[in-house]
Amino acid sequence: MTTRKVAFGFAVLFLLVWITTHVPAFNDARGYNFGLFKIDPIDDIVHLITALTGFFAAWYSTGASRKFLVIFGVLYALDAATGMLSQLGLLDLSLVHNTLLGETVVNPDFGIKNWLINAPHIVISAAMIWLGMRGFRARG
Repeated sequence: MTTRKVAFGFAVLFLLVWITTHVPAFNDARGYNFGLFKIDPIDDIVHLITALTGFFAAWYSTGASRKFLVIFGVLYALDAATGMLSQLGLLDLSLVHNTLLGETVVNPDFGIKNWLINAPHIVISAAMIWLGMRGFRARG
């Protein structure tokens, strides 16, 4: 397996996430994806940008693929940490928006629901960073 294929795989994953936000069967009446994740328009755009960047990196080069995996892995890890420590998001700018306006008190939440909400970013970011740092060699 090559680093470029791994980057392509993550691009497909993020494209699928973007697609599921537009399929009514995966969203409840409140707009929660699978009843857990509130996917607002900014989240939606971030997932699409991640997918498009991954596709471009995989097409362009191994080095670009590695950088994509590590940089976006770190961004999603920071988003997960922010979610656990503040119940807000970093990538969707809700931390900045709500904190600057003083509308939200930032509280850590290590309850099961918050773990489930942040688990995808925790797992995906760890995998992206590990695979990006590890690198792969083309066989053959």
